[in-house]
Amino acid sequence: MSFRIATAQYPIQKHTDLAGWKDYVESWVQEATSNHAKLLVFPEFGSMELFSVMPEKVQKSLSAQIKEMTKLHDEFVETYQVLAQKYECFLLAPSIVVLNEEKETVNRAYFFGPSGGVSFQEKNHTSRLENEKWGVVTGDASLQVFETGLGDIGVSMSDDVQFPTSANKLAKEGIKILLAPSYTKDLQGAHRVHIGARARALENQFYVIVSQTVGEALWSLAVDRNNGFAAVYGPADQGFPEDGIVAKGEVNEPGWLYAELDLDKVDHVRSKGDTLNFKQS
Repeated sequence: MSFRIATAQYPIQKHTDLAGWKDYVESWVQEATSNHAKLLVFPEFGSMELFSVMPEKVQKSLSAQIKEMTKLHDEFVETYQVLAQKYECFLLAPSIVVLNEEKETVNRAYFFGPSGGVSFQEKNHTSRLENEKWGVVTGDASLQVFETGLGDIGVSMSDDVQFPTSANKLAKEGIKILLAPSYTKDLQGAHRVHIGARARALENQFYVIVSQTVGEALWSLAVDRNNGFAAVYGPADQGFPEDGIVAKGEVNEPGWLYAELDLDKVDHVRSKGDTLNFKQS
């Protein structure tokens, strides 16, 4: 099975109101699907641009912003749910901070399908910035497998993809595509994510798709500076590029990065590749 994906190098934008934000988000989805992408991947914390529509006094306090975000949660989810249905695609939305049942702040990435289905994965390894500055804590440790017509898909958000355990568990549960959305303030952080993504692709012999925020948003207390790029990685093995880089975007250049995925190649290298890392893991 082969199909086209789009992964975002996403600039955090300032919006005057929710209607403007919805139009902006839809323009991204429309562009990707008009270019025949079936799976769209947005980055970690792309939702932070919603802070720009909050009252001015709220924008001066990060803790107040995160608390206010809970009031926009349902509309955020509904917006992406409607877009996935309207444009008949699978879509990983930008992650959003939410209050869980214990009233703790966690980082959650929602996954949507063309039939209206909604699932999510919470981040398990929070960064120092999230934990110490924003009060974000480790989310639900359970790992979700999103069953789709494009194959089984999993998510390892940002810091999560830098650790091998979760990715390997998801691979053994059947995924052939791992999504790695992230926000990184500097290029050192961006490269940590990409190094982890390439390692996970090598170990598990599957595709890893990275999406990152890019550019400056100096009005934002949370994501004022963003450095990164999107990429798609596979194992450096038969049928894949020699370096395992299926596609790679230009640093800090806003837009979609497109790539063709062929899941038959995953099956081939796992059974007949020059290495059998997945079988031996």
